[in-house]
Amino acid sequence: MKRLLALILAAAMAISVVGCGQGGSSASGAGGSGASAGQSEGLKVGIAFAGWNTNQNWLQLRELLHETYDPLGYTFYEVDLASAEDVPVAAENFISAGCDIVLLHGHYKEAAAAVLPLFKEAGIAVGMVDNDFKGYDGMTYCVRCDDVETGTFMGQEVAKWVNENIEGEAIVGILGYEAMEAFGSRAWAIKDAMEANMENGRVVIVGDASVGDSQMASAENMLSAYPDMNVMVTIAGSMSVACYEACKAAGWDERPKDSCGVFGWDATDDELNIILEDNCFKASLDLDLQHQYMILMEKLIEYVENGNQYPEGVTEDDLQWDYPMKLVYIDEAEDYLGSL
Repeated sequence: MKRLLALILAAAMAISVVGCGQGGSSASGAGGSGASAGQSEGLKVGIAFAGWNTNQNWLQLRELLHETYDPLGYTFYEVDLASAEDVPVAAENFISAGCDIVLLHGHYKEAAAAVLPLFKEAGIAVGMVDNDFKGYDGMTYCVRCDDVETGTFMGQEVAKWVNENIEGEAIVGILGYEAMEAFGSRAWAIKDAMEANMENGRVVIVGDASVGDSQMASAENMLSAYPDMNVMVTIAGSMSVACYEACKAAGWDERPKDSCGVFGWDATDDELNIILEDNCFKASLDLDLQHQYMILMEKLIEYVENGNQYPEGVTEDDLQWDYPMKLVYIDEAEDYLGSL
């Protein structure tokens, strides 16, 4: 079965391989983090992310990577991880393809940790994304978010808006995703922070978008159960849009301005466009994702160019860093739209 899966994934990777001249016509500076003239040409890069073909953040990252590195002759091997079982298969194929660099989503942490030594043995520089891999053998660099810290920040910021805008009691619902431990941690951290910081409000439900027919259906069920709800907070970009659509259908856009609010996560272009309509979708959490991924990529290229050695002065504390956090409201949404 594993051999069959390997063959299927290898075929999928063959389709996903993109070489020079496709996906972009010129190198992009990416706000100072684009490819430089001195970077190696013709490197092979393996990418394995959960949701690679559907998540808007990853789709934007894919476009940016091709736009920046295709003109330099880079070849990308791209895999959408559907389960933890896909991780070792992708690793095997990346090694067989002779990849110089691998970007690996830390969603399936145990599976990812298990293949890191294989990459090290093969001399591949590995950039980990979205989970804590500090000190793991085979990890070259890592950028991640601490879901509890990020959820706490989100809860504190939304509580500020509630205290400044909601007249009377804030009735809060949080749409989480319990099927993923990290997403569950975010939701409960938001709850704790909001309850600790709201002057007059209560969290009445932490919903689970991993069950039911759809994320929108989950939001609709929450609204039906608590018709007096006036604040909704979500923990992922696609979920944020679905939650807004449910709130809009429930008449939130017709309520007096700032008497209710939806708060999203990821500051995707879809979310930012909705925020610019100046309706009940008030803000979304930006983690500077695309910019941070390009910084990660540059560091990996520098490492490879240096003979798979860290540049002078790099310490262990420099190998992993957290995404910066900012809640983006309408006054800044246009500046963020379409940017890194």
